[in-house]
Amino acid sequence: HDLRAAVAEAKGEGAASDRYIEQGLASLAAVPPSSRSNEIRAELLGSKGMRLLQTGRFEQARALFEQSVALHRQTSSTIPEQRRRQLLNLAHQLTGAAKAADRLRRSDDAEREWAEAAAIVEGLRAGKPDDQEVSVRLAQIAMAVGQSRARRGLLREAKEPLQKALADSEALAKREPKNERFLYLLAWSCLSLASVEISLGDLDDAQRHRERVRGIASGMVTLEPASAKWQGTLARAEMDLGTVAFTRSDWADAAKHFSAARGAYDALVS
Repeated sequence: HDLRAAVAEAKGEGAASDRYIEQGLASLAAVPPSSRSNEIRAELLGSKGMRLLQTGRFEQARALFEQSVALHRQTSSTIPEQRRRQLLNLAHQLTGAAKAADRLRRSDDAEREWAEAAAIVEGLRAGKPDDQEVSVRLAQIAMAVGQSRARRGLLREAKEPLQKALADSEALAKREPKNERFLYLLAWSCLSLASVEISLGDLDDAQRHRERVRGIASGMVTLEPASAKWQGTLARAEMDLGTVAFTRSDWADAAKHFSAARGAYDALVS
């Protein structure tokens, strides 16, 4: 049911996703508790929590993530690959709980849960440094921490985790230059860091990172013109470049970027 829900979610079929999750939870209610059934239930609760998080129901989302985390803590396989999966799942649910706490302005809880999630995944990387999924998770956690601190006005404290997210995503993209997932992570690491840099007055660094995103997104839009994800990323990069130019009183360059951003946004609704 969790897989069917994920497929429905990817297609934008939110109601179907919710239905599959509820069906899965109902089916598990009739199953005697076991390590495996608890793990599946934890995943379904986490999926439901993510849906609530996306729709702004943060208190309910956090409660479900907390239940999911508690169940995941009860899992412990002696098979290395299964244990790796269990730890990645626990870190993922802790990250969800942290995001909900962040939106509820419970920053201490969010920071603590992100730190625990990062420590779990760092432990996995210590055992297998070339594990790409582990590197992706670490970059995602670091970016979430940096974005949260930036929203709270902690700009200098935000810069370090965003630089870490950028370093991890760069390493991934260097290893697989055509991997869309890695490129998307790299693009948003750059955009998030650039937003902090411009607030700190580092206009040159901000412009460099935003130009990099424009290059990545332009290439992907060429390959996938109908991709809303990449059209949106390109529009954001152009808009942000326009903002840098405007800050520098370069009216012609600002107008050029704002026009390009409008073109990318228009492509999203056409």
